[in-house]
Amino acid sequence: MATVTTVGGNNNNQMDLWQATLCGCFDDCSSCCLTTFCACCQYGRNVEATTGNGCFVPCLTYFCLLLWFPPAIPCVLSSNRTTMRQSFNLPAQPCDDCCTYCFCGSCALCQEARELKLRGANASNPAIQKLRQANQTQMVVVTQAPQVVAAPQASAPVQGEPAPVFKV
Repeated sequence: MATVTTVGGNNNNQMDLWQATLCGCFDDCSSCCLTTFCACCQYGRNVEATTGNGCFVPCLTYFCLLLWFPPAIPCVLSSNRTTMRQSFNLPAQPCDDCCTYCFCGSCALCQEARELKLRGANASNPAIQKLRQANQTQMVVVTQAPQVVAAPQASAPVQGEPAPVFKV
């Protein structure tokens, strides 16, 4: 019989709660203003605080989508929200990440910025680092008792059969 034991990591399957509400944009005026007047810059900063990668490419991506294909914005931006939620073990509230961006895009960007700030995530201490650490420290130890195998019993030779010969 094998025994499976998990050592380290986050074994807590319970979801954490958002510290920043979706409609609490005015709780942090700087992120609210940046989201209002330059949403692509706020998105770049959020990606930088989530992944540790630079903010220029995400900012440029958002800007290009804004100019040439705005319907794709919720789908593209929701990937960073998903990564951030997984890093902090947050639920998809009030709905799926893509839907949140479809109906409340500016509020979602501002909420992410406030959540990252409240949890201390930034470019030098990205949120995804917490997820990587949790995955690296988790280890599964499988222990199994040795199987006992009985040696076959030698039977007495049947009359008329030659005895077995073993060569060395």
